Order: sequence, then structure tokens, then C-alpha cells
Amino acid sequence: MVNLSKSPIRFLYKDEISKRANYQSELNVEPDQLSHIVGIFNFDRPNSFRCGLNNCRQEHWNGIIIAAKNGLETHCGLDCGAREFPEDFKSKHALFKNALRRVDSIRTISDLKENSVNFLKEAESMIEPINSVYRGLQSIRKQLRTPAILSKHVDDICRAGGIISISVAMTENEREASGGKQKFRTESIGKIQGVTAIRDFAKASVGIGNLTHELRKIQSLRPEKTPARVINQYIRFNNSVKGDLDFARSFIAETDRFLTFENSQEIKKLALLDGVRESHLTGALKEFDVMARRREARS
Repeated sequence: MVNLSKSPIRFLYKDEISKRANYQSELNVEPDQLSHIVGIFNFDRPNSFRCGLNNCRQEHWNGIIIAAKNGLETHCGLDCGAREFPEDFKSKHALFKNALRRVDSIRTISDLKENSVNFLKEAESMIEPINSVYRGLQSIRKQLRTPAILSKHVDDICRAGGIISISVAMTENEREASGGKQKFRTESIGKIQGVTAIRDFAKASVGIGNLTHELRKIQSLRPEKTPARVINQYIRFNNSVKGDLDFARSFIAETDRFLTFENSQEIKKLALLDGVRESHLTGALKEFDVMARRREARS
């Protein structure tokens, strides 16, 4: 009967194997002298080495490390082990892999928890700055949705990085320079700093809420109750956290740039766009003024 090592090992490098105290590059082991499976290896093909079990000498780049009852160890391929130790070797190897998965799960969850601590701390610190401006920015954006042409202008300005542009009739010289094909040119008349804040407020609020929720769930994960599928989901999630935090930081910075009194003068320039009147901006400017004063008082 094959005994399983209590601490299964995933060997990443050949040196880890060859430097083990009891390792033998060649070892003869009788069928009844197998003690347990020590570990598993899965190298790139160029790092293969010859089987050390019972003069097999086949090239292996993946396989297992076995221990004989006398304590000596060597490496072999799965087929070699199955051939030399026919007593349910493959099933025991499957059990070993399951044990290794449990070890990997413990290590992975530990790493996830360690990584998530600072992520969670930063995410939680951004909840208030993001949510405190939600209703105000929502109100400003709502006020700028009527008439529809104003809403379209605002969307265009967001895509243009805040630049406000108008169409201006070309001079005769300009028309000649363009080959007479154009009658108007685009001219920038201003720039609304941080304008994407009124576009991204909902995404930022929902995003920071979901992010903190998932990071808190990571802290409560238990290896024995967490299937591999869920662990893999959190590995993918962990890889996306930095991007989510970057977005939240960027949103807060954009909000700070947006809510300045200087910016209100730029917003007023929207009245110079086609189909927009000053009265269309009254509600948005009123809300903007309240938010800017509140922001100034807190700074």
C-alpha cells in the first residue's frame, strides 16, 4: 500500500529535487519497498531529466518524487511508477494530487488575504469621497440633459477631454487654403476641467461598493470550504483590483478638478453652443455652486 506524504510538495526547479538530502539520481526500489509520494514536478521540456527509478532512464519533464522505505528518494514518470508499483499506484497518485490541491488552496487563499489587506484599506478610504459627491453630480448631469442637444454637447465634451468647441465660418483665405471644400472650422472656446466626473459618478460609486464587498469576502475565505472554482474567480478578481483602484483614484482626482469656482465660468460657455441658452444651465450652475462651496469649506 502506498503511503502519502503529509506535506505534499510542488517542485518548481530541478535543484530543489537534486539538493534534497536523501535524493538519488538512480535508485532501485522493489515493489513492496515504496514508502510514499514526496512531491510532483512539471518542468518545461528543455529541463527534462532521466528517470531515476530501477534503471528506467527515460526522459521526464513531469512526474513525481518517490521515497523508499529506507528513506532514499528518486524521481520517476507516472507510467514508470505504475509499471514498477502496480498496486493501485495511479489512484494513490490522484489522492496525492488532491492533497496537493488542498495545500495550494491554503497557500493561494493566504496570499489573496495578504494582498487584499492593503487593497481593502485603500478602497474603504475612497468610499466617502466618492459617495459624498454622488447626488450632487447626479443632479448636475440631470440638469444638463435638457434639452437633448445640450446633453449631446456634454457627451461630446466628455469624449473630447473637456474641450468646448464651436463651428466658426471660415474666412475667404481659409476656404481657399482648404481647397474650397469647407465652409466652417472648429474652434476651441474653453475647457471644463474634470468633466468626466459627471459621466462616471455612478460607475465609481457602484465600483467602489462592489470592490470593498469582494475584498471583505476574501478575508473570510476558508480553504476547506472554498472550491477551486471560487478560488480561481478570486485570483482573476485580484488581478483586476489595481485597475479598479486606479479608476476610483482617477475619479476622485477628476472630481477635485471639476468642483472649482474657475470651472463654473467654463460651464457657462455651454450657452454659446448651438441650441443652448443660458436658462438651460441655471439649475446645473446652482448645484455646482453649492458643491464647489462645500468642497472649498472642507479643504
